[in-house]
Amino acid sequence: MPLWRLVGGQSSRIKVYTSGINPGGAAQMAEAALNRGHRALKLTVGFGAETDLANLTALRAMVGAGMLATDANQG
Repeated sequence: MPLWRLVGGQSSRIKVYTSGINPGGAAQMAEAALNRGHRALKLTVGFGAETDLANLTALRAMVGAGMLATDANQG
């Protein structure tokens, strides 16, 4: 039995996101991920409010209504 069915899933399709988008070059990394077909992004934050806000704003514009998550790495 496939794992997705074993845990109660209703579909064999799962949504994935790209992670590892760091503060330096975030827009370029996100654009490359979107070009590879990803529709959800996870940005590493915790590098100062100004940097984090600028990156989040840029990535939100790129991903539109798609998922945008953050990871503060135990920050």
